[in-house]
Amino acid sequence: MRRICERCKELYCSEAEELETLGEDDALLRGQTLMRGRGCLACKQTGYSGRTALFEVLELTRTIRRMVLDGHNEDTIKKQAIDDGFLTLRKAGIRKILDGVTSISEVRSATLGDSD
Repeated sequence: MRRICERCKELYCSEAEELETLGEDDALLRGQTLMRGRGCLACKQTGYSGRTALFEVLELTRTIRRMVLDGHNEDTIKKQAIDDGFLTLRKAGIRKILDGVTSISEVRSATLGDSD
């Protein structure tokens, strides 16, 4: 995902419509002051400069390993992993939004298939 430009980074309060694009995860950002790039010569008026990686790492715990070996479906395994503290790609992206690294639109486009 693109990183917000450090040279023109500014605080802003997001609109409800912008947050709604994240689906049920919008509650995690509601009322938060977020960052965005205003646009400058350094970023060629895009508000972004550089990239950052977004990771989703599933720890193979004893419970998860047993579920895989027993042939449980993907949704059941994912639900158990989330209950065990697994961070989905979307949640990892939201952390980066809250840390001021990237924007809602970047996370949304990078995690279109991840609604959990």
